Amino acid sequence: MVPKKIYLDSNVFISWFNEEIGFGVRPLFVDARDFFELLGKSSYLLVLSELFFDEVLKVAFCSKEDVVGLFSKLGVPVEIVSDYGIKVVNEFVNNPMKSASFKMW
Repeated sequence: MVPKKIYLDSNVFISWFNEEIGFGVRPLFVDARDFFELLGKSSYLLVLSELFFDEVLKVAFCSKEDVVGLFSKLGVPVEIVSDYGIKVVNEFVNNPMKSASFKMW
């Protein structure tokens, strides 16, 4: 069976890594942590792009290897997509209904 895939925006990781607090003193990092723990217990595959790693390095100063290692410790399988993958993700984000039937992965 082919695993379902979830593309992760860098902001979710950064919120978790930096233990960010949102408006109204809402602990955003707790939501992100809970999400990652659920992923570790599921059959989903986390899809990360080179753009994701660039943003995480800029904001959280966390290297690609460190990010992958952290997800590995949580039991979250990771797939890294190329620039072509970023184009597909952007197409999906911009037009999800049109892209829903597109099978790249």
